[in-house]
Amino acid sequence: MNLTLQLCLLMTFLICTVHSDVELHQKVAMTKSTTKLAKIECTFSSECKFYIQWYQKKDAEPFKRIQYVDINSAAHSNDHGFGYLKSEKTARNKLALIIPNVKPEHSATYYCACWVEEHSEIKTCETNSYGQTYYYKVFGSGTRLTVADTPVKEPQVSTFTVFKPENNEKAVLLCQARGMYPDLVRFTWQAEDHNKQNVQLGNDEHLEQREEDPEVRITSMLIIDKQKAENNKFTCTVQHDSSVKNKKLSIPTDEDIRKTKPKPSTNCSTHIAVKGVEDEEEEISNFGLFALSRSLYLFSVTYVILLVKNVFYFCTVSVLLCMRNPANMEMIRGKVSFIAKFSNLFSGQ
Repeated sequence: MNLTLQLCLLMTFLICTVHSDVELHQKVAMTKSTTKLAKIECTFSSECKFYIQWYQKKDAEPFKRIQYVDINSAAHSNDHGFGYLKSEKTARNKLALIIPNVKPEHSATYYCACWVEEHSEIKTCETNSYGQTYYYKVFGSGTRLTVADTPVKEPQVSTFTVFKPENNEKAVLLCQARGMYPDLVRFTWQAEDHNKQNVQLGNDEHLEQREEDPEVRITSMLIIDKQKAENNKFTCTVQHDSSVKNKKLSIPTDEDIRKTKPKPSTNCSTHIAVKGVEDEEEEISNFGLFALSRSLYLFSVTYVILLVKNVFYFCTVSVLLCMRNPANMEMIRGKVSFIAKFSNLFSGQ
């Protein structure tokens, strides 16, 4: 098989193989006191096959499978060293991993996973094609279990717009959670149009930033275009510990700001209050701009690093494929020899 055909097969396989959008949903965090019972739930898709598997992940340690449960019968089997675990089917598409009598060493992140069947069509450069059926594993987002006697502290959530779009600029929406324990949250952005219909946000940019000085602050950033910002209403939902209700806040629109802004008055105390509100709004805006600049810088650095890694990987694969084909190696050596002779001739003149 020549080099061109190998590269074509590689690229068409990557392009033609498309995974379905299967998701497993889990709570982001759970806090339990010592000796209590922990029940970690997993909501799975109807496309999951055979078993739901549970994995434990501790810091600086690899993933460990600890249990697998038959989806139909709900019968469970524990892996070696985890015989104390139990399982419960709480709904048709929901299973729970049960850890009785929790101890500090049970503190970890627990992931559920399942096998999903996938069909793909692989096309070759010679216009031939054939179908293939295979299975791949999908993981949930994970639930971090914290075993401690420290009481749960709800996050303080704030939302605001960094700046309004002008011309072709982007609008940046911020949602920040701070001062919580455990220090882990999950953000979900939603948008509705004037007809109360959901607006898809999958193609918009999402950034997240974490700061720990002087307190933990996690900020989610949604970057959207001008038309979408002006024609829709946005909300941010913050999910914290399983014992705490989700917090859902709306991004203030121009109309909301006008309604809440105090009317002008000749009273001195009113002027002072208005000035205080304006100073607070300016402080929030300045913080948003600072967070935006830092997040965009980190995003740019990450993007450049990934781009360099991709180029390096592509060059490595190309060299390896060329080395496997003697004809290509002879052609490269011939070109190098020609360039060297031409350089010597030019330098001699």
